[in-house]
Amino acid sequence: MKLGAVTFLTTAVLCACGGAGNVQPQQFPTTPPRGVCTALLVNDPKLALIAPANGATVPTTVGSITFSASSQYHDLALSPSDGSGLIAGGAITPSNGNYVSSLPVLRSHVTYEVLIYPDAGPCAYVPGSFTTQ
Repeated sequence: MKLGAVTFLTTAVLCACGGAGNVQPQQFPTTPPRGVCTALLVNDPKLALIAPANGATVPTTVGSITFSASSQYHDLALSPSDGSGLIAGGAITPSNGNYVSSLPVLRSHVTYEVLIYPDAGPCAYVPGSFTTQ
């Protein structure tokens, strides 16, 4: 009797794990996550952080990022070193021959890598980073 019950349970488990039934295809996000895809980007030799400068330490209320570039870019975001999500910058606008994007108040003692997107795609230039006080 015990052997029959063990055989029945083993068969039931194997059938449940054997792939019988409705198999759903793996779902991928429709938009790839944003990141750095340098191999896909055309080099912009004029792209550089102006304020804050690359490697600078700034207050959490820095307020904006100014950068030079050959042409206007689509988006700006910050990638924080503490593992939290990307922080979107405001609209990129021309200003005195450069470009500016506004920033919210940032967290203290975090290094932020600046990501500048040439279009709505997933790839960005990284002209540098800065750290908050």
